[in-house]
Amino acid sequence: MTDKERFLRCMSYESVDRVPLLDLGFWAETLDAWRKEGLPDDVKVPHTDSFFGMDGFMRFYVSPEATDAHCLVDRGMVVQEGIRVGLVPLFEERVIEDLGGQEIFQCGDGALLRRHKRMSSIPFHMGHLLKDKRSWEQHYAPKLDPTTGERYPKNWAPLLKTAKDTDREHILLLPGGSLYGWLRNWMGLENVSLALHDDPVWFEKMVDTVFHCILGVLKKTLDRGGTYDACLFWEDMCYNHGPLISPTHFRRLLSPRYEAICRFLEGHGVRTIIVDTDGRVNEIVPLFLNAGVNCLLPIEIGTTGMDPVSLRREFGRDLRIIGGVDKRILSRGPSAIDEEVRRLRPLMEEGGFIPTCDHKVPPDVPYVHYCHFLRCLGAWPS
Repeated sequence: MTDKERFLRCMSYESVDRVPLLDLGFWAETLDAWRKEGLPDDVKVPHTDSFFGMDGFMRFYVSPEATDAHCLVDRGMVVQEGIRVGLVPLFEERVIEDLGGQEIFQCGDGALLRRHKRMSSIPFHMGHLLKDKRSWEQHYAPKLDPTTGERYPKNWAPLLKTAKDTDREHILLLPGGSLYGWLRNWMGLENVSLALHDDPVWFEKMVDTVFHCILGVLKKTLDRGGTYDACLFWEDMCYNHGPLISPTHFRRLLSPRYEAICRFLEGHGVRTIIVDTDGRVNEIVPLFLNAGVNCLLPIEIGTTGMDPVSLRREFGRDLRIIGGVDKRILSRGPSAIDEEVRRLRPLMEEGGFIPTCDHKVPPDVPYVHYCHFLRCLGAWPS
């Protein structure tokens, strides 16, 4: 069974030869540690999929602006001449101040981050170029024009050849972008929350601008023909106690726009529509489902109380799940891993579920434990 067949059948609750396999990446420190524990020296980030036997889930046309927003992209799998649904062009990336072991860095989305030079920990937001209506109109709105030529391949032929190849073996994803998460990144959580409260008209204008950019790019892409297996959005709109945007605001501002995008995608044969959002997602799952999104990842366990078994019990087969394996269990050893895989086995057998760590694999997970986990999933030689 090819990667594509396995993925499509799993997402349709049909029988498969084995569960689809993917990971959401590794901390750089994890691979460094694993090389001392037996991982071959030549296995680096772009090559981990083939070494660990993962399915070809990473072949999707995304834009470089997503590199700080979605860990799948930092793995070297970006198609440089792909489809770009976000800011074009990006802002200049540069180091503002060297702090020794840390640095102040301006990202391509205009945010100023304080980050460790050698650690994969989440950076701290120091400031944001997007502050008010003036900075929105001057710096951001012009970068969200769906007709900008830089958004598209200079040569469409290779992309369309792949998209129109009905015999391709790998999974082909479209970029879905973000209606809330990008704004949160560009402004910071406090500022975007204040904008939503103090000036909801302006906030909706920003959401609408991003929406029309995303939909415009997807239309231009799909109108050229070809088939795509899924579309992947990134939001990160929840924390460990619930959503960062209220369900009321979600229904008013995001739901109609997600519905429009999902209807368009479904009309072009895209059956699996995925949203990547961390944190406790329970309250917004029904909102996404009602809007046409049918798959969530990574179902972050941590302190959220999330659990894929409970989600399946609550939402049934309407919700597909990618993730849901507590990465902390992998550090505890084979017995704990065996027990967790046994617990999740009914979901794996039912379908609509791809078990993988609920985020990047941290360095406290020993290499032998990760290999044992893959063996439990049927992906690693015994």
